[in-house]
Amino acid sequence: MKRGLAVSCMLGTLVVAAGLTVHAAGAQDASAARQTTATLRGVVRDSTGAALENVEVVVRAARVDARTDARGLFTVANVTPGAYDVWFRRLGYASTRYRWNATSGTAAEVTITLRTIAHNLDPMIVRANEDKLVDATSSIWGIVLDSAGAPVDEAEVQLIGADHTALSRSNGQFLLTPVPEGEYALRIRKLGYAPVVLQLSVRRNEEHRVAARLSPLTPLLDPVVVNERSGYGASQVVWDELDRRLRLQTPQGVVLGPAELARYHSLPLDMASTFMLDRAAGYNPRQASRPVSIISSGAAPSAPIEGDACILLNGETALYEPLRLFAANDVRLVEIYPTGSELTQTVAARMDTKRDCRAEGMLHPTYYVLWLKGK
Repeated sequence: MKRGLAVSCMLGTLVVAAGLTVHAAGAQDASAARQTTATLRGVVRDSTGAALENVEVVVRAARVDARTDARGLFTVANVTPGAYDVWFRRLGYASTRYRWNATSGTAAEVTITLRTIAHNLDPMIVRANEDKLVDATSSIWGIVLDSAGAPVDEAEVQLIGADHTALSRSNGQFLLTPVPEGEYALRIRKLGYAPVVLQLSVRRNEEHRVAARLSPLTPLLDPVVVNERSGYGASQVVWDELDRRLRLQTPQGVVLGPAELARYHSLPLDMASTFMLDRAAGYNPRQASRPVSIISSGAAPSAPIEGDACILLNGETALYEPLRLFAANDVRLVEIYPTGSELTQTVAARMDTKRDCRAEGMLHPTYYVLWLKGK
């Protein structure tokens, strides 16, 4: 018995010792993890300063997320060092993106404010559009050069419709990532140069590459003129409005860039636009790969448009003219908003000068926003 008891005590001692050893190793591993990973913690409030509970905190690239507690507090831990987009989301509030440069062994602290969305916006439509940004998988790499081919540094690069901006580096290069699938205007500007706008059709999981040349403005211009001609004056409002529209699309609205417009070749827009709306609604006679026409599609549009239309030219000039005055290959971007689908009301505000194009609340005629090539 004594021998057996001694053996049992010895085994018990070994088991305890083993447990202590494992525990110590676990503590060392946890300490090492804290030293080689990063942590983000903070609080989320509404515009009045009140704590917001149950806000999603999403770090998609790191495949981690969290939620705020009753005090609005959150913690995201054990993240590999790097640069991350952190999204703060709650239904009924406009989501906020925070750029986190996660540094090894550090714990960053932030205070985030979420603002309620406008009362006339459907929270589900807002969420659906924001989902595209959160789940983005593409990127745009580019280079900015001057007219002599030399790199231009600190040029501002704005991706209209994706809430993305960047500055070119000393070698003229820039990178925008992540970028969701969609139609965009890439606007590049720098004080003292004429701005450049490139139209892009970005597809999922795509690495897009672009090059842009900025032409210097005439020397000795008045500073106010230089500011305006460089794209920093009143014209910025037009691009801000386009950005809002592209970021708040309804299923009924249609936005087409160069890749899709090429299908309609030289078709007048009164006819091409009906094909565009049919395709948006899921109607497509033959899925033709060549440019669409009545011959190639085998069928006329379902509802040909006659007479004058409410047109907003280049985002600022209101017209009440026939769409047939323009052809598909005249434009680089087309926005079509059937009644009730233009949620920002930016088009309605500019079309108010045309009696037949005025809106009554969210009800309005079909609006066509045409962006001409070379403008």
